[in-house]
Amino acid sequence: MNVSSLPRKALIPELLNLLKEGLPEERVDCARLLGRWKHHDAKEALQEYLGDPEEEVCVAAAEAMGSFADPSVIELLGQMAREHPDGEARIAAVRAVARIDAPEAHAELLTLINLAEANEGMEEGWNDAWDVQREAISLVDGSLAQKAVPTLMDLLIEQEADDLEPEILEALARSGSAAENAFWQLLLHPLPRLRRRTARAIKKWQSKSAPVILFRLLQDQHPQVRIEALSSLAFRTETAYFRDILLCLEDRDTGVRSAAISAIQTITDKLGKHALDEIGSDRLKKLFTDDDPRIRCLGWHLLARQDEAIEEDMVLWLEQHVEDLHSDEIVTALDAIPQLAVSSQWHRRVFEMLWLRWGRESAELATAMARQWQCLPLEETDGDKFLELLTAEQACVRLAAINSLVQCTTGQQKALAVHWLGDILHGEPDFLSQPSNSKTEQADNDRLIPLRDEDATSADDESSLIQHIMDREYPEHDDGYSEPLMHASEAPRSTLDAVARANIDENLATAIQENDQDRELENMLTDLPGEMSAFSQVVREHVEAGDRLCLTGRKKADFPDASNAVLVVRALGGSDSDFAVRWLREHLLTSDIGVQAEAVSSLGRIARRRPDLGELSSCLGPLATLLTAAPPAVRAASAHTLGALGHPTALPLLFAALEDAHAPVRVAAISAVASSLFTQQAEFEQRHDVVLESLESQQVFDRLHQALKDPEPEVRAAALRILAEKRGESIRQLLIDTALNDPDLTESASRLLARMEPETTVEKLAPIVKEPNRVRRSVALRLLLEITQRESHPEAI
Repeated sequence: MNVSSLPRKALIPELLNLLKEGLPEERVDCARLLGRWKHHDAKEALQEYLGDPEEEVCVAAAEAMGSFADPSVIELLGQMAREHPDGEARIAAVRAVARIDAPEAHAELLTLINLAEANEGMEEGWNDAWDVQREAISLVDGSLAQKAVPTLMDLLIEQEADDLEPEILEALARSGSAAENAFWQLLLHPLPRLRRRTARAIKKWQSKSAPVILFRLLQDQHPQVRIEALSSLAFRTETAYFRDILLCLEDRDTGVRSAAISAIQTITDKLGKHALDEIGSDRLKKLFTDDDPRIRCLGWHLLARQDEAIEEDMVLWLEQHVEDLHSDEIVTALDAIPQLAVSSQWHRRVFEMLWLRWGRESAELATAMARQWQCLPLEETDGDKFLELLTAEQACVRLAAINSLVQCTTGQQKALAVHWLGDILHGEPDFLSQPSNSKTEQADNDRLIPLRDEDATSADDESSLIQHIMDREYPEHDDGYSEPLMHASEAPRSTLDAVARANIDENLATAIQENDQDRELENMLTDLPGEMSAFSQVVREHVEAGDRLCLTGRKKADFPDASNAVLVVRALGGSDSDFAVRWLREHLLTSDIGVQAEAVSSLGRIARRRPDLGELSSCLGPLATLLTAAPPAVRAASAHTLGALGHPTALPLLFAALEDAHAPVRVAAISAVASSLFTQQAEFEQRHDVVLESLESQQVFDRLHQALKDPEPEVRAAALRILAEKRGESIRQLLIDTALNDPDLTESASRLLARMEPETTVEKLAPIVKEPNRVRRSVALRLLLEITQRESHPEAI
């Protein structure tokens, strides 16, 4: 950090004065700011506040002293860590000591690791020394970790600090080769719990001996130790032990077999064909005939990862095996078969065999069947199969079939797929048949469009259409109007069902984190005493039931009940063809609000993925109509889609949408307006080989400035973000004023300010820090802290 800059130097006296005389929260901010700036005049002053009556000031002062990394304060910080009455202050002192890279600091931290006070019992309640000791162990790293190995082993073996075992073992793993003897010793420890935790810690141990010790732990008599060793080997992608992991599939314990399956999938997902060479066809056939259905499914998983063509004898064997598939593996097999390097004729034979053999009562099985056409050539005789799938009660099955048809529009039977999609879109799936010669000719020319009763909007007169809409009176929205439920099914059957649906997106985005949490929970349950085994089992059953409920809710939220026409419109959003754009355009002004909303959404998906499609420009007129006259949810979606189109001539309509009665529409309009600025206009002209009337950027900025007065914080925040991205340094004063005067946007403005050159911001904030107005002064200090935080951690910007 530029400590010697004039703006910062000029602020030091004022910060020292506030540290002494200011309000408690101001004193805390000043202490942290002085520590981050590391100004020498502040070091002695901060030492005086390590014993301040205000606990938060003590914590901030200790953090600041750690920033100076001065060995002269180590003794004072060590005393604070051992004796301060507040637990948070003691922890802050430990962290400050750990930040000082000096022999004296290392010695002090080793003393805190083996803190004598931590051996006292709970007769007088919680002992803060336990937290100090745990924190000191967790901060051991680098060269100190190597020195700390004897102390850590004494604490682990001699003092039997059971509750500190995970932290001690993780510290040993950070010490590198210095911990080798320690881990070999722990390999033979009599307690299964400690061996299991050792296997977990070795996961991140940087040593050549790590996989060797894990291999030895694979042979441990306790199943939980073997499970943890498998997890660590998978994490490290130790392919040299792949055969040994395969042998664990024959383990007598079901939990070990599950861990082996997960480990094999992890390794093969990372290495692909290289790992599969270790298996061989004989071993693969053995997997397919195992009594455990999970292992049979693993066989399909491994086979699907194979890049090269499957040997002929294996192909023949698989075709025979498919005749006797177990119900537990049929879905996995169907998911794997399209990925196999086999002929389309073999795929068709197997598919026809499975279609005749298996019913489609299960939604999961029917969906897997429907997905086969994404890799299978479409045939005229498939019409009956599609009819059956399209009459399924579950929308997920029907959507899978329709998605497959959309995929087929790029294949050899394009005309047939387009014709069938048109029948479904018209609500006439009973007439799935060969297209007539005239329709086939149209499809071959990529011009087949379903006819509708609504008048199609002419794409040749966009400017006059926009002006006509602008001249109309803006329609008032009826709050009593019932909007379509675009992404929801029927009302939740229970509170748990509602919770499961509400968390769908978060659950999908954090699947890996959930797996880690499940593993940690299982480890905690395993560590419980034997007399609590009944309680552990109840917890496991509740977790399993919750997972099933979440999965059910996830499927309902992802695939709400919808008509086939709506599903076709939704599926067309995954196509990159001009015919899909034309079909969607024809459905923008339909009387069915659900179809209309899906059409807008699908067009937006195509525009974001393929903005170069010339046919997209023809959708401007209908989208403009929807932006002014549709229900709020459709108006917001229309604004987003117009932004994705990037058509500058839509700007007047988007300006009008900035005055919409509903905040989400205004937010969407702001985002779309930003897409029409001059850089986007240049890209649009180049992409479509047209020349448009020059766009005055100042007009856009003026509208965005007006949006900063919007009554809704989310609208003001969106406008502020766009202004900061497009105008850069010139908007610094506006960001400062917004942070000072708009409490709802203070945090957003501070984050945007932190992206700018810091010294000018410090110079502008300095007078405010000296103001008598405490509110403005407090905000200015927080802004200065945010700037220094981003200087230390630029990746957080």
